[in-house]
Formats: sequence, structure tokens, C-alpha cells
Amino acid sequence: MADDLSDDEPIVSSAPLSSPLRFPPFAFGDVDAQWSSTDAGRSVIESVRNGCRNQIVTDAPPIPEGYHFSYHECKVAVVGRAVTGKTSTLHSLCQLPVPATHTESAGVCMLRTYWPVQSLSGKLRLIKFSFHEVGAAVSLRAPYLLPSAMAAAHIVLGVCSLTDRASFEALPTLLAQAERASHSVQKAISVTRCDQSLYAQL
Repeated sequence: MADDLSDDEPIVSSAPLSSPLRFPPFAFGDVDAQWSSTDAGRSVIESVRNGCRNQIVTDAPPIPEGYHFSYHECKVAVVGRAVTGKTSTLHSLCQLPVPATHTESAGVCMLRTYWPVQSLSGKLRLIKFSFHEVGAAVSLRAPYLLPSAMAAAHIVLGVCSLTDRASFEALPTLLAQAERASHSVQKAISVTRCDQSLYAQL
């Protein structure tokens, strides 16, 4: 993934949902980390997130009137052992109801959400995060699914449970597999069940 990103990308303001959008790669090193804490940043983020919550998003959520965004795409592969909370984590990130009971993912679960950021040069960008999660059991029956989900991913998100040490110990192998599938991949870890610290195994 490129470390720098030209601002000479197509700019769209309040794009209708039917408009085709081109998503160039996104540069994580070009984000103004302080913008989301400003009044303007919070206002834009809340508007976009409300748009994601309140409608079925096809191309892009509605954006605040008068703002101009360039659009970018980020594929996230989600990996981890069974029953670690991968699906619940994705539902939480995408502002969907978290399942009340566990059901093993039957195949490849694909969800998406959008998040606005501001570059260091002051340009507003809307990132489409596409999450690809493969159920642990189905990946054993169909071993080609996990490499397919990891292919061309910008980020691999490893999920482990605070109450299951084996889920943490499985992550290095899964993350290394993701690195082989996509050499420039960024790696992150999410720990679930943090409310059950009395039973922690990490």
C-alpha cells in the first residue's frame, strides 16, 4: 500500500447513491489524527455514521451538504479461532445489532461501513471499509476461502478472546498467512470479552 497519496483524485460532493465511484488505495500515514476530536470533525463523522445506520448503503452514505470528499477503499480480512467474537466485533464496527447468541459463520461474511478522515493537507476523504470474515469451521472444509479473503487486503484484523489463550496463540500463524497473501498488509489485533477479566487467560 502506498505511503503517500495524491490529492488529484475525483472529488464528489453529496454523491447520489447511484453514482459510480472510483476507490484509489488509501494511505494511513497521511491522516490528521487530531481532526476527529475537533467540532467540525465530530459533526462530519456523526453525519456519515448516522447515514450508515439509517439506510441500506449501496455506493456511499449521504454526506453533509457543502463538504467535498475523495473516496477510498480499504479491504479488511478478519481472522481468528472459532467462538472468539469475530462476527460480533464486525457488527459492532458496522453499527449493526450484536448477535445475542453464538452461531458459527456458515461461510464468508462480508460487511462494510464508511469513515471520514482528513488528510494532513486538509483534504477530506471517505474510506469504505470492506470486512471479509471466514468462519473457522468452514475454512477447514474449504481451505481456499481464507486465502481468498486475505488476498489484496490492506489490513488483517486478528481477533482473540481474553478468556481463551489458544485463540491468542493462534494469531501469529494466521497473521503470517495474511502477510504471504498480501505483502503490504497492515496488522491489528482486537481482544474480545474484556468484561470477563476474572476469567482472563492472557
